[in-house]
Amino acid sequence: MKRYISLIAAALLTSCSIGITAYDTPTKQAVKDKWMKWANDNVDQQRDNFFDLYKINIAHFNPNEMMGQFIADYDQAVEKELSGCTNEESTSKSAIYAIASKIFLGNPHQKLEIVHNKELKDIGVTPHYTDQKIFVTANCDTLAQEDPTVIEGILLHEKSHIVHADPLISNLLQCLAFYSSDDTNENIEQNNYAFQKACETRADIYSAVNSVDHGQGLITFFEKYMGHDSPHHPKDEDRIALLKKIKAELDAAS
Repeated sequence: MKRYISLIAAALLTSCSIGITAYDTPTKQAVKDKWMKWANDNVDQQRDNFFDLYKINIAHFNPNEMMGQFIADYDQAVEKELSGCTNEESTSKSAIYAIASKIFLGNPHQKLEIVHNKELKDIGVTPHYTDQKIFVTANCDTLAQEDPTVIEGILLHEKSHIVHADPLISNLLQCLAFYSSDDTNENIEQNNYAFQKACETRADIYSAVNSVDHGQGLITFFEKYMGHDSPHHPKDEDRIALLKKIKAELDAAS
């Protein structure tokens, strides 16, 4: 858990941006680096805008201590959320595990569990930070019928949120704003939407540059289930347009 706390605290100051070298004919790696740098810079800018809006001075707080409590509370919420799910074995569950394990099990200490919830219409990916365990929650029977590239695209998107600790940092930003101003929780939450949207865009880009099909699976998912826009997510059509642009660049790269 200490490793997560230090990574999250560092992310308050800067995202892990990768430099890019100019090429006459871009390589795939150059295109990937370019887009991830753009995504990280966008998240950094929205975080800094939020800091400026509420005149937050990070030196006045102990983000490590605050994040430690956030993680403890988050893990408790995860345990409560998963208490109503089942983990019985099934063929469909095994198929999903095969895809998810390639995405989430790079760390030898990381654990993965596929949890079946027949009431779900989408996929939930939830980390338990203390146990270093990833829970993929889904209606496994329905999900297994999807194209494997769609499942991969969704899981890679969710992995970005875990790698960058987006939900935890978003909550921390709102907490810092609450203690730095007299603004209402509702206004603080609404003013944090820009940061959350930037995190969603970064997760889309992360998925595109790390997927075998250069984001086509995620494009297919958005095109199939359009119309579920929310205030803290970019519009579906904007996400699709960006993903298609990235895919075209990756397809054309050497």
